[in-house]
Amino acid sequence: KVFDANPILEGFGNAKTLRNNNSSRFGKYVEIFMNDELQLMGGKTTNYLLEKVRVARQAEGERNYHIFYMLTKGCDRNLRQSLELGQPEQYYYCNSGNCTTVPGINDKGDFDDVREAFKTLEFNEKDVESIYRIVAGILHIGNVEFERVQSNYADDTSKVKNRSPLATAAKLWQVDAGELEKGVTHKALVMPGNKSVEKGLNPEFARDQRDSLCKFVYAKIFDWLVVQINKSMEPKKKVHKSIGILDIFGFEIFQRNSLEQLFV
Repeated sequence: KVFDANPILEGFGNAKTLRNNNSSRFGKYVEIFMNDELQLMGGKTTNYLLEKVRVARQAEGERNYHIFYMLTKGCDRNLRQSLELGQPEQYYYCNSGNCTTVPGINDKGDFDDVREAFKTLEFNEKDVESIYRIVAGILHIGNVEFERVQSNYADDTSKVKNRSPLATAAKLWQVDAGELEKGVTHKALVMPGNKSVEKGLNPEFARDQRDSLCKFVYAKIFDWLVVQINKSMEPKKKVHKSIGILDIFGFEIFQRNSLEQLFV
């Protein structure tokens, strides 16, 4: 099970960069637990610093996380229909780096490995379906565009220009489409007295809000996956011997750096 976790962690945490076709974009501390006879008893992974900005934007020649291409290229007909998925070239979050195919990487075959790993690690089928729905929803909402709503009395606001991807994302995420639209076109301001007021966002800020939502959701999926993997690899008996391996990914300088790069 320790080794079976790799396809999942790499699928959701690795991506093609300019320097490495399978670069880990998160840090991890892996503990391997052993008994007194030094037999492998289980393992635990602690993850750090997932590169969330990659979900919404990739540098030229780079890709998003592998799972987005695995899902769009490798899902069967029934899953594709239920997720309303096309090919990766159709999604901004898959194609902002103008790179959807990588020599030496078989996205369809790798997706089969991920699905098999979910079974080996005893993931619930409904949970796996939910993961696919959330990932597909991120792709759909990434295609949502905004148009400006001008006002003579206040700052310009925005509204969704193309409702189809928003409606699809809302259906996959099982949320109300109107609430989802409000969530990406408005923000809450806390006023004196702890009162909350909603403020409309112009198209530029709405796009930032959309991207922030998707980055947050993806990071939560990744954290949840690590927790579930750890539960599956937990030793059945108490052990006192372990080996720890720290793997911090290489931080890279992008053509367009964000606050995330400044912090690291």
